[in-house]
Parts: sequence; structure tokens; C-alpha cells
Amino acid sequence: MPHSGTELPADIAARLVPEALKQPDADWHIPRLYDFAKAMGATIVQATHSRYVIDLNRPPDNVSLYPGQATTEL
Repeated sequence: MPHSGTELPADIAARLVPEALKQPDADWHIPRLYDFAKAMGATIVQATHSRYVIDLNRPPDNVSLYPGQATTEL
């Protein structure tokens, strides 16, 4: 659940504008949406930190997820 984390280190939070502190990019309902997975015995990897700290959908080698398009990096 890559975008469910909301923890922000104080040094990063101090640099964010008030709107960003509301973390509108977090997937707030993903944990509830996949709540059934534990009962099925699925292993769940859930982010604890905000995507403003690290975006878990990005590969470490920074190869674009969408060839020919510029994307953000780690």
C-alpha cells in the first residue's frame, strides 16, 4: 500500500506549505479498501511515511515508468 503512509519528519514538514501538510496525495482509504487481504492470508507491505519523503512507486534506478514521459524520481 504505497501511498497510505502519512508520517513526515519534522525537517520536511517545516518546508511544506499548509496545503501540503494536509497530504492530499495520500491514499487515505487504501488500508480500508484492502482490509480483507489479511483474512485471506496475504502479506501486506504498507508505507508508514508520506510520499513526500519517498515515493514507493518509483524504481531505484529512476527509469521512467512511462517511456517517453518525464516523471519524478526518488
